[in-house]
Amino acid sequence: MKKIFGLVFLFCVLALSGRQNKVMARPRIQGSKNFGIFSDGEFKIPAHNFSAGKKIYVHLIISGSGEEEKVIRLLDAGKNEIDRVSPNQEGNNPYTYTATFIAPAKDGTYYIDAKIKDGEGFTFAGQQNISVSSQAESRVSVSEENSSPKITTFFSKVIEFLRKFLFGLTNKEG
Repeated sequence: MKKIFGLVFLFCVLALSGRQNKVMARPRIQGSKNFGIFSDGEFKIPAHNFSAGKKIYVHLIISGSGEEEKVIRLLDAGKNEIDRVSPNQEGNNPYTYTATFIAPAKDGTYYIDAKIKDGEGFTFAGQQNISVSSQAESRVSVSEENSSPKITTFFSKVIEFLRKFLFGLTNKEG
């Protein structure tokens, strides 16, 4: 009975360790995959922290044509409009909208506000925050190499303990 309990426990630890590694190793990225803020014009590097004066790239993919209204705005912390652009539009359902802003000179929290509306009842309204600092841009990145060793080390010790425990039971029973 102890052997079965030990095997079930070992299985649960292994199952949880795999799931925890995946959950804890991935960085949390704000916003949906269809509405993103990036630090590069190829829209490959998601970002929400910018240095003053740097370009902010906005990318939006939705099914609305924007016939009635299409606007992307940069707002300050009080939600006052600083800049407004009519985004570039490409494609045909889904439509891709892109816009570029320059990060304000003043440090603080700002918002990118997007609104796309067509004449057929579709409306997209979304807002994401960004931080601007006059200091050099500080990046925080999380990768599996940086975060999983702590988890792996812990679970490796648990697994090794269980193996010794189970092996010890096998020798005592046999």
